[in-house]
Amino acid sequence: MPDHPPPAAPDGLRKMMASAAMALPLETDTEHNEGDYGSGDESSSGFKSYAIFDATGKKLFDSLNSDAIEVHEEFDDDGCYAWDETSRRYAKLIVAAVNALPDLIRELTTLRAGAAEAARLREALEVYEDALAEAEAIFGGEYADHYGPLFDLAMKARDARRAAAGGG
Repeated sequence: MPDHPPPAAPDGLRKMMASAAMALPLETDTEHNEGDYGSGDESSSGFKSYAIFDATGKKLFDSLNSDAIEVHEEFDDDGCYAWDETSRRYAKLIVAAVNALPDLIRELTTLRAGAAEAARLREALEVYEDALAEAEAIFGGEYADHYGPLFDLAMKARDARRAAAGGG
């Protein structure tokens, strides 16, 4: 299996989704597999395996030739229902992950934009704190008396930022 580096999210994921050109949402369904399972007197044939379909009903993948089949059986009044549990689990996982990608990409884009804005605001706050410290050094108590509420607000913001960064 080739080793591919993960795409740069979210742009790389967007490009991969576009190149796959599949109609979302994806769905899973079962198909009859004529294969044998079990061994000796306990062997049986025929079970359900899982496939992945796009929103138009086009089959994208199936597990008919899988080497990882793990057949489970349930018995009821109608007889035995047998299915490949490996293909069921992986098909459900793939479908859930692919269907969630557009929302995850949107959320990641929003979070990255928010992080960039937070970094910009942190830089602005640092400049403001430096200016306040210089003004306090030059004007001393007179500055604090004249701009007290603004100074108090800036100091509270600085202290909150330091506490959030673990600097107490």
